[in-house]
Amino acid sequence: MTAPTPTALHHHAVGHAQRSKSLRRRREISNEPGAVHCRLHGRDGQVSRLSEREAEKHSDLGCLRLIESSGAHLSRSGRGTSGVPLLCYPRKVTTSKISSRPFDAVLCDLDNVIRFYDTTELASLERSAGLAEGTTESVAYAPEIDLPLLLGEIAKEQWVQAVVAGLAGQVPETQARELGTALSQAPFWADDVVVAMLREVQAHVPLVLVTNATVELEDDLASLGLADFADHVVSSARVGVAKPDRKIYEIAASQVGVAMHRCLFVDDRLENVEAAVGLGMTGLHYREPADLREPLGVLLDK
Repeated sequence: MTAPTPTALHHHAVGHAQRSKSLRRRREISNEPGAVHCRLHGRDGQVSRLSEREAEKHSDLGCLRLIESSGAHLSRSGRGTSGVPLLCYPRKVTTSKISSRPFDAVLCDLDNVIRFYDTTELASLERSAGLAEGTTESVAYAPEIDLPLLLGEIAKEQWVQAVVAGLAGQVPETQARELGTALSQAPFWADDVVVAMLREVQAHVPLVLVTNATVELEDDLASLGLADFADHVVSSARVGVAKPDRKIYEIAASQVGVAMHRCLFVDDRLENVEAAVGLGMTGLHYREPADLREPLGVLLDK
């Protein structure tokens, strides 16, 4: 199954995010020509700031302007500890051009943007087994175990068996199997707010789901009532490549015949967003539905 935590892999590895509430003053870091425009917006409408070191990192990506606020930084998972979304515009694209006609297609991740998992039962089983919550997922989403599933090379049953083997020495095999099965069968649901927003956008531009998923994705979408939700679905298990491999972005853009620099890419994993921006797309690091309001506002207001 696709990860309840973000499925995009940091070099195919899962990180963990931390959040804090501090948002402070605004500061402009760079407005050099030909760079990527990055903004970080707080939930209260203020703007947050990255450390100088992180500012340099994003400047290397090509930042026209990086608006930051004190005390915030990015964890290994690529999420700012201030809990703010990141919007990156590609090189050689000005903000005036983006505001007048932002993009011609939306390429959107599925898990932790549209679909979310309930791992309550798994957490209960972990506590009963004397394991820290998240132990099973840490094993299951290790690249050597998860990636073959996401590339369609193994079935879910084989993945569960690999999880059982990975938990060896921590719990008895019977409990390990219960944990792996609970994870593989975790119920999921769709965020109706995001779905409604994307349906509205789809009336104006094509929508492509770009997801690191299993061969069960089509059935999963049908169970959510989203079988015909997107114009196209690009699943790692079907195309044989996973984000952040550039090929999956190229496949997605080609599905709708839209140039890279005219695509908006939405994902909850920063490394996936950075990969999209590196190809010329506008990238949105997603945290919550409100994050979509600014980039999609032009179309939502129509």
